Amino acid sequence: METHGGPGGGGTEESLVLSEVKKQLRLATPLAVGCLLQKIILTISLMFVGRFGELALASASLATSFATVTGFSVLVK
Repeated sequence: METHGGPGGGGTEESLVLSEVKKQLRLATPLAVGCLLQKIILTISLMFVGRFGELALASASLATSFATVTGFSVLVK
């Protein structure tokens, strides 16, 4: 990324923005990975239950959705 040291002094502003973006990404990456892994675990559980039939898959999917809305959201906040 180029910085232009013109009369407006935009180079320091640009470096501050870049620094802030790096800090935000450093904080957000573990949260994004954690959310992704949680979704993967729930999906794998549904894949295993799906082998038992449609009724078992529907009930497991409903239970997973209910747990996500009520339980996990309370734990996260």
